[in-house]
Amino acid sequence: MAEELKFTYDASGINRSDLLEKAARTVDEFKWIDLSPGGGSEAVTTPEAQLLRELDGDVARFSGFPVVRRISEDDFAEHGLKVPVRFEQLGKLYRFYWIGFPIVLIPKRNWPFHRLECLVEFNPGQGVGHLLPKAYQILPDKKFQELFRMNDGLEIRLGENFEFEASVESKVKAAVKAKAAADLGIIVGPFSYSIKRALIDHTAVGLEKVFWRVEGTSFFQDDDLTFVVIAQVPSDTTEVKIAAAMQVYRDFSLAAANVTAAIENLGTWLKSFFQAGMPIRDTKTWDISPRL
Repeated sequence: MAEELKFTYDASGINRSDLLEKAARTVDEFKWIDLSPGGGSEAVTTPEAQLLRELDGDVARFSGFPVVRRISEDDFAEHGLKVPVRFEQLGKLYRFYWIGFPIVLIPKRNWPFHRLECLVEFNPGQGVGHLLPKAYQILPDKKFQELFRMNDGLEIRLGENFEFEASVESKVKAAVKAKAAADLGIIVGPFSYSIKRALIDHTAVGLEKVFWRVEGTSFFQDDDLTFVVIAQVPSDTTEVKIAAAMQVYRDFSLAAANVTAAIENLGTWLKSFFQAGMPIRDTKTWDISPRL
């Protein structure tokens, strides 16, 4: 069930740089050069170990402070949209905020990441349930999965039911509108959103936390990835903090044969780390209360 989603591999508390270096040294220990005629041998740096060390240059992190903007009736009017009845009704008890979590991905060695998992939680540890912010709408949303698979970009807006709606647009139009959204702060819509053809899963909306898993695609440096939550914040809530964690993975089965063979010489625990995709983890906490 989607509600039971969790990170594929628990990389919390792991120093990835140390693991990569330890693995590289171990791989090198199995490769020696003969110093004849006097005998003896000397360790060398192998191509396999060099690749492992280069992977320490991978970058996968949240990009700065989230984009936070309150949604008001004016946002609909500015785009020629009728204010949704549901927004007017819920607005008596709640405030709504667009929160975007941009992500930076820079994989080394032209070996892309193939799975990305992201968790965001509002006011973690807060015991007063009726004051907790909730995720009202999210992107990417698996209800648009088939459209993402079949098209270069989607035009997204908050529609008459105050829910995300999507329509297809051309690649050129998507690129132009994506830049306009970034430059001008287009929030309610229409705005462009795209993600490469992938399998999308996530927990249900209406909860104080959201977990996404996006896999089956290739994530490169030029990908513009943003996870979006429309947060439903009770009127009496004055403080909103966010805890976030993300992990990215590689498809280890795509590694060169010499690399996979070298990994076989590692201990069981180290080998499991590589076979899990050498996950990179980033965590952040933000207090967005001043932006409310």
